[in-house]
Amino acid sequence: LLVGAYEHYYKLPGLSYEAIKPEYRQAACDLYFNRISWTDAQKKLPAKVKDLFQEEFVRQFSLGTSRFASQMLDNISFRWRFKTPVFYYYGMLDEVVTPYMVRLPVEYQKTLGGAPATAVFAGDNANHRGTFVYGLLDQKKRFDELSAGKK
Repeated sequence: LLVGAYEHYYKLPGLSYEAIKPEYRQAACDLYFNRISWTDAQKKLPAKVKDLFQEEFVRQFSLGTSRFASQMLDNISFRWRFKTPVFYYYGMLDEVVTPYMVRLPVEYQKTLGGAPATAVFAGDNANHRGTFVYGLLDQKKRFDELSAGKK
């Protein structure tokens, strides 16, 4: 979904083609345009995000030399210096947010000396929806602790 959104909104034509392995392109496109449900997409897409992307795309992204990496780095949210703690949630089967996408802002905040940023692992079997639910429950616990005066 993220690659499709970047391709569309940031006008990066062909990004999905560069990023997604040929055998998964149609299913990814159908999911992006809501032609299939998450349930149907899970049957057609790999269980792990790393298996969805072409090796060259991953390599260029890791080096910061791809159009996708450049656009992500140009987005101001990656350059914010947070004043309050931030928690980033990810799961190993998350179809949208990869572990790397979570670690990047965490390490950036450490480098800037910003407020604590924490990558929170939702589990080996957590897909995007499972990670979201895990995050809701975890945030409730954190807010309850804050309101009780705990840190």
